[in-house]
Parts: sequence; structure tokens; C-alpha cells
Amino acid sequence: MHYWGDEWEHWEKLYKVISFIEDYWRTRGRINTAGCKEKYGTFRDYSEFWDGTVLSLIKPYRNGYYKYWIDRCVIKTITKYTGIRWLFRRYQYWIYNRGINIAVANYPEIKDELLSDLYHYKLLKGPEVYSDVEHRYWVTDSKEN
Repeated sequence: MHYWGDEWEHWEKLYKVISFIEDYWRTRGRINTAGCKEKYGTFRDYSEFWDGTVLSLIKPYRNGYYKYWIDRCVIKTITKYTGIRWLFRRYQYWIYNRGINIAVANYPEIKDELLSDLYHYKLLKGPEVYSDVEHRYWVTDSKEN
């Protein structure tokens, strides 16, 4: 964890990687990245996967705005029960994982800053990413009385 004004030499790399990951997720996976940012020197993502509507597939950054009821009611139901949404979400999970793996492989010196505050950390797999992200970064105080 870093604070503003720290003498940490990797600030620019972190901003560059955040921009890369956000662009990679949006363009290749149509993942709604509603606020990838740096906070306390760590990468925070607030990503949402496809909900089954055409509007959120075309413009993933406009998720939640439904102008057309047919999209929200009819098409969303069709994609849910035909399995299209399930299939496309599996593809998005793969793209999510792939973007993180590429970033960690290219910038191993900021791996801890990239992995410590991911929203969907349970989706991470691969040789470059630890399989124990939950135990490594998500520590809770459990004091028994």
C-alpha cells in the first residue's frame, strides 16, 4: 500500500497498466469497467459482466440505462434461457483473467499492487498469478472472545 507523495518509482507503470487492462477488457471482452482506478497505490476494478441485453453488449459502459423495454424484458430473458449469456460470460471471465495475466507477466515488479484489491479475484488462474490470492491479500481480523 502506498500513499500520495511516496517516493515509489512505479507510479507511471501502474497508471499505464490500469489503462491497458481497462482497454483490453472493454475492447476484447465487452466488460463494463465502471471505474478502474488507482487507490492507495493499488489497482481497483469495479467491473461488471454482460447482463444479457443488447445495449450492454454494444455499449458496456452504459450498463444500467434501459431505454428499450424489449431489450430489458424480452432479449434478456431469451439470452438467459438459451444459454447465450452463460457462454458469453465464460468468454468474459477468460478475457478478465487473460488481461490480468498479461499485465502481471509484463510488469512483475508491481504484481502485488495489481492483485491485492481485485473485485473478481476468484476468477484468476494461470502461471503468472498466484492461486492463493484470497489467502495472500485478503486477510481479516478474526478475534475470538
